[in-house]
Amino acid sequence: MKKWILILALLVLLIPSLSMASTYTSTNQLCWTPPVGGPPLDGYKIKWGTVSGTYTQTKDIDSTATSNAKCAAPNLSFSLGGLGLTSGTYYMVVTVYNAVGESVPSNEVIVPFVTAVPGGASGLSVQ
Repeated sequence: MKKWILILALLVLLIPSLSMASTYTSTNQLCWTPPVGGPPLDGYKIKWGTVSGTYTQTKDIDSTATSNAKCAAPNLSFSLGGLGLTSGTYYMVVTVYNAVGESVPSNEVIVPFVTAVPGGASGLSVQ
């Protein structure tokens, strides 16, 4: 019995804790690291959908990707506000393209998106 309690205690310590995902708004940036070296590139495509691995929407951002203070250098970024999202959970990847073709997708990120966050309460008092 003591063995089982010890094994159970060790398993509890080894299982990562779960936490709720943050939500993102139009002010957040999608950040990625550009490729280093290789052939010239013409731009990037942000792809997203509401099912993991299935990307039904594409935004061609050609050379409009820029660096942003929210993303660590040398990362590039694009504002989530530029994607026309509505509230929901999205799965996103980025690809790189040139005249020859398009790269394989980046890693996928999950983006719980809300179109508007309510303003904070004020004037709280006790009467």
